Amino acid sequence: MRNICMISQSPYPFDPRVRRQAEKLASAGFEVDILCLPLEDEPETEKFGERITAYRVLKKNTGQESIKKYLWVSATFFISGFLKLQKLNRIRKYRLIQIHNMPEVHVFTTVLQKMKGIPVLLDIHDLTPELLTSKWNNLFSRVVKPLTIFFEKISCRFSDHIITVTEGCKEILANRSTTADKITLILNTANTSTFPLFKERIFKNISKHAKLLYHGTVAERFGLHIIIDAMPLVLQRIPDSVLHVYGKYDADYKLFLEQKISELKLENNVFLEGARTHEELYEIMKDSDIEVVPYLNNEYMNLSLSTKVFECAASGLPIIATRLKTLGETFDNKAVKYVNDGDPVDFSDKIVEMCSNPFEREQMVLNAYNAITRISGDVMEERYLNLVEKMTGLLRIKPEVIAVENMSING
Repeated sequence: MRNICMISQSPYPFDPRVRRQAEKLASAGFEVDILCLPLEDEPETEKFGERITAYRVLKKNTGQESIKKYLWVSATFFISGFLKLQKLNRIRKYRLIQIHNMPEVHVFTTVLQKMKGIPVLLDIHDLTPELLTSKWNNLFSRVVKPLTIFFEKISCRFSDHIITVTEGCKEILANRSTTADKITLILNTANTSTFPLFKERIFKNISKHAKLLYHGTVAERFGLHIIIDAMPLVLQRIPDSVLHVYGKYDADYKLFLEQKISELKLENNVFLEGARTHEELYEIMKDSDIEVVPYLNNEYMNLSLSTKVFECAASGLPIIATRLKTLGETFDNKAVKYVNDGDPVDFSDKIVEMCSNPFEREQMVLNAYNAITRISGDVMEERYLNLVEKMTGLLRIKPEVIAVENMSING
């Protein structure tokens, strides 16, 4: 049996990190079951290729925008996930169970498997205490922050190994909840097979109809209101410019953005689109001029390293972003055009500057692409697969053997 289970309180296949890891495991001959949330009107069970199966353990995703909704979804997901895991494990006999946070307490759904010696891998995408206060900066979130630190500690101690996304996150976890030797760093770099370099991109002066793009989570901490405030200034200098926003929305924040778009009379220039698959996003990126990343500068966002920046760097889309600590340490000024935090005037100036200087855009694309060579998705996926092999005691199957297996299955 080469079966691995992942548990993720997010929809599959829309979490890029979960998808990349599942596909890497499948390419190495592992069978991957993913216990996850539905997006909307999705089947309870769905196959992705021959070796990946998503099990939506809740019938409906009620949203997680407020802290009360988030806690309710977490509690019901925990119970449903625990029951589903027990049922599946009797049949599938998993060799490894991987938990994707938030929340990391879902590691305790594996308590019976852990007692039987099945290794548990905890993947910390986000530091819950920092994200909690960033996302819901109110008295309640500040009161419960010590509790989230406690849960982080016991979850890390329960797990056999931990992986996380940035050096900053690793340092905090090592000081607060575990030891450095128990943590492996797996950056959120892009899958270059899904986001290959678009070599046909033409760099020319853009004097009208600049095509701006944002893709990813749409919530207040990601600062979309800043770029919308910048759009009237951009339109004064580059007429007919448009901003397309693709992603999963915080419902209240989406209403706020819609009101702002209406007040600024930007209905023909700013479009709030829904979530798209990676393949669809790549095609959209090929047809865009610049990706905007207007994240707010706060404790949590300074620890983050945007997946979308890696996807743009891999595919060759120029980037304008708020200067944040981890992002700035990864990409210098020659790879990303940085703007002042929360400053729509500076954002508009930098957009116009990039549009009017095609040579600079081309050089920044090349520099960003070169910057990810040593930390590419291929490198990180190989690091991840090596860790899984070590924890399971199972070696990967060669691609040609998998091809023969698939021919037998199809035949």
